[in-house]
Amino acid sequence: MVDSDGEGDRAANRLAAIRPSIVERYEYGLGRMGSILLAEPATRRQCLEQAENIVMDVCRALRDVPVLFGSRASPADAANLSLATDIGWDRAASGIHPVESLRAGSLLFEVVLAGVREAIADEPNAALLAAVATRSLHHSLMDRIRMAATSYSSFLLNRTAEAHVGERRRIAREMHDRLGSGVSAAARSIELIQLQLHTDPVLAEQRLSQTGASLREVLENIRQLAQDLHLHTKTEGLEKALLRCVEGLQPPGMETVVRVNGDEAWVEPAVLDELFLVLREALRNAFTHGQPTRVVVRVEIAPHELRASVEDDGVGFVPDESNSAGLGLVSMRERIALLGGMVHIFSIPGRGTSVETRVPLIGAGDAE
Repeated sequence: MVDSDGEGDRAANRLAAIRPSIVERYEYGLGRMGSILLAEPATRRQCLEQAENIVMDVCRALRDVPVLFGSRASPADAANLSLATDIGWDRAASGIHPVESLRAGSLLFEVVLAGVREAIADEPNAALLAAVATRSLHHSLMDRIRMAATSYSSFLLNRTAEAHVGERRRIAREMHDRLGSGVSAAARSIELIQLQLHTDPVLAEQRLSQTGASLREVLENIRQLAQDLHLHTKTEGLEKALLRCVEGLQPPGMETVVRVNGDEAWVEPAVLDELFLVLREALRNAFTHGQPTRVVVRVEIAPHELRASVEDDGVGFVPDESNSAGLGLVSMRERIALLGGMVHIFSIPGRGTSVETRVPLIGAGDAE
């Protein structure tokens, strides 16, 4: 019988005893790689608690060697796995890209495996114990990654739905403010014209001319509102669409520069459309809240990556405080996250704001 002398129990006890050291090595490794996961106390605590839970999963598997070898190692406690759900949700809320979690997971696998080798070094069946521990470590990590990924995606979908609702409300307000009043005034004017046709034809003709001008203004507002919603034609191009957007949004006395470099053929139309919406939102925020004298929009397109930024020299703000002020910044982050990219917002009160976006162009450049 394998482990008749309690090899698995001894190895598990040794591994549990060096668990604090394993967690310390993991934290040190995260620091060496410059992981953003150590930047905030709450995120750091979650990382280290996750590491402790995974080590204990491996300990349980080693103790169960006599009955479980040849089958999957014993599952983790449900309470411990729930931490992975919290991690996925919190990292999505903080704008931490999944790549950071995968890098941390890879490091944790190496660190825990080194601890396992240390714990089983003197056992006669070290190879068997290493196989059990490695498989348990793999399953423990994969279970947590799967749960965190599901939670991360759920957060993004929920926030995206909220952003879409907010966008629809904004469109409804614009339609009411820019179109509703004009249409109502024209309808009332037509009623008066009908009354004056026989009693005062001259006044009726003047009013008819005014009503025609009002309706033409309404049509122009409809056209501008429709163009403001999407980058409709590839022939127009992103730069022209952004310039048109600037014309419609920019207050008087402000300078805006738009620079687009690279071949838009490298970018899927849906990605360009989402990028346009994000840049439009960043421009609207700058014009409405930033009070800048100058705004610069830059877009750099390469076969493998798209980078874009909106920088202003306005009043700036404290990003952490503004995140709860509305869905504008959240919407930008969620749109780009669903494309596999990241948005970074840098701002200092009195020194302006910069919104920087990076999107990988996976599968782009096939025509090369």
